[in-house]
Amino acid sequence: HRAFERAETRNDIFETLDKMSIDGELNSEEVASLKSQVTDTLDNSVAGEWFDGSWQELHRERNILRPSTTSKRPDRVMIRNHHAIVIDYKFGQQQLRSHTEQVRDYMALLSHMGYTTEGYLIYTALNKIQPVN
Repeated sequence: HRAFERAETRNDIFETLDKMSIDGELNSEEVASLKSQVTDTLDNSVAGEWFDGSWQELHRERNILRPSTTSKRPDRVMIRNHHAIVIDYKFGQQQLRSHTEQVRDYMALLSHMGYTTEGYLIYTALNKIQPVN
């Protein structure tokens, strides 16, 4: 999750994984496996565009304030021409119902802010991108 949360481009993800290896957080086999998973996921035509650096705005791990006392924090929101794409990364088991609801909440908040929205779940370990309607 940490490799994705700071990334603007695919290279940023790989650089973070390399740094985690240098820092001793991951061994070389783990880095190679994660890079392979990331490559497989981002080679998907939809996901590749998300990490190409072309978005007008990119928000990573940034709170969306709500009228109540709580806030929501999507993993990644990309904006271009009043259209927002919400991405939530998942690295454990697929829990489609609760994960979908989480992304729908983010999409609803952005919709109330005047954006048209799309949402996706990325299950990196499963090499799966799940659209959220």
